[in-house]
Amino acid sequence: DGNFTPSVYAVTRADGTVAKFKDEPEVAFVDPDYFQIFSYQWLAGDPSRALANPGSAVITQSLAKTMFGEANPLGRLITCGRRDEVQITGLVADPPPNTDLPYTLLIRYDFQQRGNDNWRSISSATQCYLKLAPGAQAESFSVPLHAFIEKHMEKEDAERISLSLQPLLAQHFDNRFQGGVGRTVSKTAFLALGLIGLVLIITACINFVNLNTALAVHRAKEVGVRKVLGSSRLRLMANFLGETALITLLAIAAALAFAEIMLPQLQSIMGYRLELNLTGDFFVAGYLLLLFAAVTLLAGFYPAFHLASFTPADAIRSNRPASRAGKGLLRKSLVVLQFAISQTLIICVMVIAGQMDYFRSADMGFVKEAVVELELPIRNQSRLDRFKQLLLQHAAIRKVGYSNSGTASESTWSSNYTLTDSVEIKEGRAHIKFVDQDFIDTYQLTMLTGEGLADSDSLERYVVNQTFAEKAGYGEHPEKLLGKYLKTWGKEAPIGGVVRDFNTTSLHQAVEPVVMLVWNRYWQAGVKID
Repeated sequence: DGNFTPSVYAVTRADGTVAKFKDEPEVAFVDPDYFQIFSYQWLAGDPSRALANPGSAVITQSLAKTMFGEANPLGRLITCGRRDEVQITGLVADPPPNTDLPYTLLIRYDFQQRGNDNWRSISSATQCYLKLAPGAQAESFSVPLHAFIEKHMEKEDAERISLSLQPLLAQHFDNRFQGGVGRTVSKTAFLALGLIGLVLIITACINFVNLNTALAVHRAKEVGVRKVLGSSRLRLMANFLGETALITLLAIAAALAFAEIMLPQLQSIMGYRLELNLTGDFFVAGYLLLLFAAVTLLAGFYPAFHLASFTPADAIRSNRPASRAGKGLLRKSLVVLQFAISQTLIICVMVIAGQMDYFRSADMGFVKEAVVELELPIRNQSRLDRFKQLLLQHAAIRKVGYSNSGTASESTWSSNYTLTDSVEIKEGRAHIKFVDQDFIDTYQLTMLTGEGLADSDSLERYVVNQTFAEKAGYGEHPEKLLGKYLKTWGKEAPIGGVVRDFNTTSLHQAVEPVVMLVWNRYWQAGVKID
């Protein structure tokens, strides 16, 4: 759009869920400007021309080695899908393991065009990134973005929908737009884990202070003798802090060794490889240096000050040098604080255990036991029908249901809807699920009223969930929703049934309105096994 041109340096789309190569899930379709926005280390090829032609692709070093060995990958052809070929025109280094864009094969977007002129519908699989021109402000985009909506959407949709720019850094903590990669993290969980780590360090420091001050009596004569021989108070404090620094250094070394052993075990949980690179990652090295200094001072300053404060006469004459009341109160306060922190952590563990038990036993609204979900390699309806028949010939398989994303999924499709009532027209937004006639029976969804979907129901009727009925004002009498016309995904049809709520996303999120309809393209199969 011409309204954007002066303020935009480059624009690219990134679709990370369109295709896969064998067992490699990190395949994305991108525009040629992708490499003007995101920086890569180029090993071969021209960044400005790598994606100049349709059917061109850029490959990472690890995938190239897997596919071609040590041979030069430039000019090689890769079969994508069943028959389409792309030509390698660029070779880049692997992205870092903590990236939000972990793609190993980047193909020019128009290689596999998929038309969708339904502007009311949104899929998080495709992301749009833009790089602002020097001096441009993100706030200046509000007017042209609104004009863009008015140009491409109907009036009622344009009044309800808004577009805005999101800083790239914020994407990492926003689970609304995962792009099919699933690399986002909860900022609350991130801060909570950091706080727990800080509390554990403080608790360890308090414990060290208490032990050192309690054992101070055994070093009283040593302090007295050293002071008689001429050691100053500052020199004694420096010696005691040096001892604490040595202990802290040994503890950090032991922690690093333990982390190096455990990090590979965490790879399956985190979803990507974690590494400790002390020489190449200045952030990790700086953090460890700061941690070393902070723990040394926090744990060692007070014991060093306490030991160095003994007078030579009291220290040599008595095994229990005199202690000020204030110092005794401080030690007691530290003990109380340590117990309070410990009790808080115990309570947190109990809460987390309760949450984990809830996750294991929560009613998802569908039967997940003995259901295997498979990604479908084909889209042709006749071949899908044949595939289902072959599966059902197996004695252990009871049902096979097709859908676009199964029941609960990180990737959701959503669209605005218009419900025509006898009194008024109601509007809202719902998750869209393309399902076949066996989906409801495969997952044993509970019908509250009406009927499920049949093979002949392609765009002839919809099935909605309980939350949809409640949002529409029919929560107590969902049967009154039957027969009312619903327009969504660019099509209008009557509502033929209402199912009990089932989770379509994480348990962290509330159940959203859901609209199910029969379609002619599916991406996933649910197989019910005896």
